[in-house]
Order: sequence, then structure tokens, then C-alpha cells
Amino acid sequence: MLVVPKPLHDDLIIRLPLRTGLSPGEMADLRIEDVDFEYNVLWVWRSKISRDHPVLADTETMFKLYEYVDKRKTGPLLLLDGSRRMKVQAMRRIVKHWAREAGLARWGRITPYTLRHTFCINWILGRGRGKGSLEGLRRQTGHRSLQKIKDYLDFDYDQVQAEYARIFEDCRQLTRHSWTQPQQIPYVV
Repeated sequence: MLVVPKPLHDDLIIRLPLRTGLSPGEMADLRIEDVDFEYNVLWVWRSKISRDHPVLADTETMFKLYEYVDKRKTGPLLLLDGSRRMKVQAMRRIVKHWAREAGLARWGRITPYTLRHTFCINWILGRGRGKGSLEGLRRQTGHRSLQKIKDYLDFDYDQVQAEYARIFEDCRQLTRHSWTQPQQIPYVV
């Protein structure tokens, strides 16, 4: 999505919600001690929107986190201006800046939450190796119920149109010409 080269710090601000489904608040509260580099897991302990839960991450994301942390052993994972903990508003500014730099349409509407929603859509649609389940998505995002997950699954019109065409593909065979000749209309149950 955002393929413009960017500093490692900014890259992580964009990559974490896109590849792990972390919310901006969870990202801001992450500490170095919460990262298990051996098992590619981030532990979310202090989230206000979900229960304590492990968040799986891909190898490339973990490698970038390891590079970013460098020699620090404790403290906040994401830092702003040297030693201050990253806040959600700063993440929002970074995401908007790189969306504008990438030339995305309606860049002003893209936020860290938009990236988290994109993660959820990709999980369900199977953008990657395979489709994910709702229960798996619920566990990855740490929500208590499947009802809350539905808020994240707001598909855009192109996706709905493509799915409709896939499900009802035999309906596309009907043309205006075939309507005048009933014997050629296939019987659809």
C-alpha cells in the first residue's frame, strides 16, 4: 500500500497495524519486554479495547523491530523524539504524511485505524496464502466477541462487486438479446 521508502521508525508505524492488526493504542503501550523475538510474538497486556493476548507477527516485521530496538533492553518500544513514548496522535500524523507522499487518493482519511481495518479485510479475504477465520481474527485482534469484529469488516464496493460476480457468475450470461427468447434463458435454481 504505502511503498514510498521511509525511515525505519515510520515504516514500523505503518507496518505494525498492517501486518499484525495492532490498534494504535496497543502500539503506543508496547514495551520492549513485551516482544518475544524467538517466537515472533508481541504480548499485549494493557489494552483498553481488548483482553491481554498474544499477537503474531511475520519474520520481516520482527526483524525490523529487532533492528529498531537495537541495544535497548527495557522501556517503550516505539519512541518519539529520542526518549518519549509514542502517542496515537503522532502515529496519525506519520501515517497521513506517508499516505500523501505515496500519492494515495483521499490520503487525509487514512489513519492507523484504517491500516488495522485493512489487516482485518486481508485476513478474511485471504490476501496472502489462504483465508483466515473469524475466530482466528478475533484472537489476533484480542476482541472478546465476534460481534466487535464485524465493525472491522467494512468491504469497499469493488470487493462486494467482485464477490457478487463470483457467486452469481452464471447470471452474467444473460443478455438483453436472450431476454426476448425465453427458451435460451438458463433455468437458475
